[in-house]
Amino acid sequence: MGWLEDLKDHLEGALTLGSPVFFETFDNKAPDCICIIHQSGPGNKHVSGIKTLKRAEIGIRIRNQDEATAEQQAETLSDYLELKTSFWAGNTWFKRISNDSGFYHVSTDNVNGTIYSLNCYVEFEE
Repeated sequence: MGWLEDLKDHLEGALTLGSPVFFETFDNKAPDCICIIHQSGPGNKHVSGIKTLKRAEIGIRIRNQDEATAEQQAETLSDYLELKTSFWAGNTWFKRISNDSGFYHVSTDNVNGTIYSLNCYVEFEE
């Protein structure tokens, strides 16, 4: 999961999120956290017979006990990833990350706090 770790590190360095970021699921010990979930994408695309452009999708879930903070974190991530092109993160070159549908409210309850979600399409080379 090198590219996903590179993206996680990039987001933590570029944005002030105020919550730790984990992979695949929320951490049970951190009531306020963010998780990045790798989802199946449309598959790889061969470019000019030389390179392979990898294509995937990610889901980002934001959980926070404070509803306003959860919404602000979701908005920050959504705005940043709305259409981000041509950048290096660690050892990965990202051609494009797009978040066309913004973010949405998933749930609010006394146990889990507020959860928001956004989904992104990712094209990259490792």
